[in-house]
Amino acid sequence: MENSSTKRTPRGNHVDLTSGGIQARRSVSKLKVHFDGFKANDITTAEIKKYINERKEQDASNATVNRELAALKRMFRLASQHTPKKVKSASHPYAQGEQCQNRIL
Repeated sequence: MENSSTKRTPRGNHVDLTSGGIQARRSVSKLKVHFDGFKANDITTAEIKKYINERKEQDASNATVNRELAALKRMFRLASQHTPKKVKSASHPYAQGEQCQNRIL
């Protein structure tokens, strides 16, 4: 179904033209520049910190970097929900009801 906020590509896929859809595509394109060629297991905390520092050097705002990291998180979440799984789910202390004193937001 096509409406004013979507359009069909030549391959027949729908493209989200809302501001959120455009922002998501922009976030993914920035992530691709840094993480292109990486396997999921190679995206470590150290690599993510390097990405954050790189984006800060490019004068990206905190909000922009946070949106980009949210897109990366979403990609991992979707991959972990895929059948068969594309990535293993990471254990997270909050998922087990533990409190973390060193939480940084």
